[in-house]
Amino acid sequence: MLFTNSTVFPGASFDKLWLAFHDFERLFSGRFPGYKGCDTTYHDVQHTLDMTLAVARLVAGYERSVEPRDRLGAQRAQMAIVTALFHDSGYIRHNERDAEFANGAEFTLQHVSRSADFLRRYLPELGMARDVAVSSMIVHFTGYEVDLDDGQVANLITAGYLAVQLPAETEPASIDDTVDDEDTNEDDKGNRTSRKR
Repeated sequence: MLFTNSTVFPGASFDKLWLAFHDFERLFSGRFPGYKGCDTTYHDVQHTLDMTLAVARLVAGYERSVEPRDRLGAQRAQMAIVTALFHDSGYIRHNERDAEFANGAEFTLQHVSRSADFLRRYLPELGMARDVAVSSMIVHFTGYEVDLDDGQVANLITAGYLAVQLPAETEPASIDDTVDDEDTNEDDKGNRTSRKR
């Protein structure tokens, strides 16, 4: 993990973060008490881990690039990662409350509010009760249900979420598909021509 065994947060304990990853795996696999597990195609384990990694990298980079007085600190960084980890928990169906729904995708229009509700219930169990208000608010930066004011952690969450929305196909397929400091075109006969910029 980016935060442990590093200079970003020396001496800070991230035991709650490890427990959150354990509970995330249980929630998405259907082994978390009261929940069915993930049954959506895109908002799954891989998407969530991609988003969480993006947020962790952004948080670590932010911490390294700002003055000490502007840093988030270990507690806020941990809250950002846990929020990212459960940002799509609203797609997971509850055994009793959601019995009439056939698939988590049916919650698309309200899944972010549902994720905020999950965080309100889960964070106190994790020992992070003081983070409930902020976490359940900034999770809305991953959706469009609520307009929110700006904030450092919220911006990092949003950037991580948007970064993983980019398709993998945007990467060049080969070195021939990239151009260094020049524009390349093909003429009528298929010959490649280039012009230095």
